[in-house]
Amino acid sequence: MTDALLLTRAIPSAHPIRNLAVTEVAGGPLIVCADWVGDVWTWNPAQDTWLKRPLAFACGDDPAAARYPDATNEIDSLAVGVHGGRVVLVAGGDEQGVAAWDLESGRLIRGTTFEAAYTADVAAMKGAGTSFFVTAEQYSEEVALWKPVAGEPVLGPPVLVDTVSGVRSVAAAWIDGRGLIAAGGDGGVELWDLPYTTRAALFSTYDDESVLTVAPAARPGGGALAVAGVDTGEVYVWEVPADEADAYEDEALHDPLGGHEGPVNAVDTCTVGGRALAVTGGEDETVRVWDLVAGTPIADPLVGHRAQVETVLTIELHGRQVAVSAGRDGVLHVWDLAALLK
Repeated sequence: MTDALLLTRAIPSAHPIRNLAVTEVAGGPLIVCADWVGDVWTWNPAQDTWLKRPLAFACGDDPAAARYPDATNEIDSLAVGVHGGRVVLVAGGDEQGVAAWDLESGRLIRGTTFEAAYTADVAAMKGAGTSFFVTAEQYSEEVALWKPVAGEPVLGPPVLVDTVSGVRSVAAAWIDGRGLIAAGGDGGVELWDLPYTTRAALFSTYDDESVLTVAPAARPGGGALAVAGVDTGEVYVWEVPADEADAYEDEALHDPLGGHEGPVNAVDTCTVGGRALAVTGGEDETVRVWDLVAGTPIADPLVGHRAQVETVLTIELHGRQVAVSAGRDGVLHVWDLAALLK
């Protein structure tokens, strides 16, 4: 639906886009991109300016770094937030542990080592007044919540995931005063309330699907939802239990949302016109928008990408709620979500 397309911008890199993150700075949103060779770029959509952000090597303080003088950052997953007046980038990759940088200077705030566990996913706590970051190690069954600078998790040791056999995706958000952390992987989806006091194990009802991406969502009128995209192209939606007495719920809100022809690589959520929406991107090169409560698609699939969509996010731009999608064609598309509801 081309009427919804507001902007199209190509990253000024020779390599496709692997991941996106966003934070608010003076003047509006700042979008941070990781390309497929681990370089980090920022795009200020309000000013339409790009900057490449050189970063210190994450393992530069490791004594073993002297043996690998040509080693560079391997960044596949990233999150960004403002802490103490500076923009903090937390990132890792398939061959690198989690580290943190001052994005403006590129200075390493918290490094990693060559021996550290590699990174499955990183997320910022969406909607928080203070930035927290959620991390999951590759092939791990643990999720940790970190301060941007501290060397130890915020709330003690990492929490074990009971349901998910291998975490692939993490997400977090403040919704109705609740801090929710979500993890998805081969065993389904699991949620916690901060500080890990209420565990909502959302057991999947499928045996042959892997969760590739997760996101909490605010439900209009109060409450929260959990959204998951799987490798068979479906999107699942659950009600998040209100308290620990209802913690173990395994029935989805409605039938899974089908439409993607191939894995769902990315999901983000927002509220537009009083409706809870999810935006998904898939290997079929499309972006799709869903009404989470009704369990229905919004308009036709959004087309324009010429390769699989790797990442999506929702932001407010010039007073409009928009979705930004990107992927292996190296192009960012900005979609007007309100236009889709007309």
